[in-house]
Amino acid sequence: MRRSTLMLLVPPVALGLAYLGLALVGLQWAARHGTASPVYPAAGVALAGVLLWRWRAVPAIFLGALLATLIVSQVPWWAALLIATGNTLGVVLAMAIFRLASLEQRLLRVRDLIG
Repeated sequence: MRRSTLMLLVPPVALGLAYLGLALVGLQWAARHGTASPVYPAAGVALAGVLLWRWRAVPAIFLGALLATLIVSQVPWWAALLIATGNTLGVVLAMAIFRLASLEQRLLRVRDLIG
C-alpha cells in the first residue's frame, strides 16, 4: 500500500475507533435499552472529525455508531441502522451549520477553543 493511501486512511480509521470507544462509554449511562444517553462524548469527537476531515469522516462515524449500537443495545439490526443514520445525519447537519455560519474558521485557533 502506498504511503499516500495509508495517510488518507489513518485519520478516518482512528476517528471511527475513537467514536466507537467513546460511544460505548456514553451508552453506559443509557436511559432505555442502551440507545439514549444524557452524556454522549462521541458526539464531540464526531463534530471535530467532520470539521477537520469533512466528508471523509462520515463513513467512520456511521460505522462507529452502528457498531456501538449493536454491541450495547438489544435492538434489531435494522433499528441499529436507523440509529446510526440519525447520529451521522446529526453530525452532517452540524457541519453544514458551522460552514454556513462561517464558524468553522473560528475554531482553528486554540485560543478560540479555550476561551
